[in-house]
Amino acid sequence: MTLQAYDRGVLAAQRQAFEEAREQLELAGPDDRALLLLGQLASSGHGEPADPVRARGLYERAAELGNAEAAHNLGVLYATGRGVVQDQAAALRWYQRSAELGSVPGRRMVGLMYGTGQGVPVDQNEAERHWRMAAAAGEAQALHDLGTLFAYTCRRPRPGTWRLPRRASRWRSGN
Repeated sequence: MTLQAYDRGVLAAQRQAFEEAREQLELAGPDDRALLLLGQLASSGHGEPADPVRARGLYERAAELGNAEAAHNLGVLYATGRGVVQDQAAALRWYQRSAELGSVPGRRMVGLMYGTGQGVPVDQNEAERHWRMAAAAGEAQALHDLGTLFAYTCRRPRPGTWRLPRRASRWRSGN
C-alpha cells in the first residue's frame, strides 16, 4: 500500500519533520486538509519563522474548498489581527462560514460575537440561538455561555424550550 502525499505529510508532521511535511503537503495538490495543515504549520512556525500572512492565504484556499476548521482559523486571525488588519466584522463572517460548514466551535463563536457586540450590534436573542445550537451539538462551553447570558440578563429559558443534552450531567461532573 502506497500512502498519499497528504498522509505522508501528516506522518512527517507527527514526527516533527516539518520540512518534509511541507513538501508532502504541497504535493497533495488542492486538498483542503493539506491546505489547512500547511496553514497551521505556517501560523505556528514549526521549523521556520511563523508566517500568519501565508497562513491566511492557505486557510482561505482551504475554506473555499469547504474546510470548516480553516474558516474558523480565519475568524481567529481577523478577530486578533494576526497577519491581517483586525476586523471584527470579517471575523464574524468567517465564524459564520465555519458554522455553515458544520463547525460547532464556529457556531459558539458566532454566539459570542453577537452576545458581546463584536463586529455586530449586541443581539442577545441571536447569541442565545447560536449557543443553543452549539450546546445541542455537544459544545459544553456553549452551556456556560447560556448560563452567563441568563444570569446577567435575569432571563430565564422559555418553559419547555430548553432541554439539556443527555451528556450535560457528565460535562458538569467532569466525566
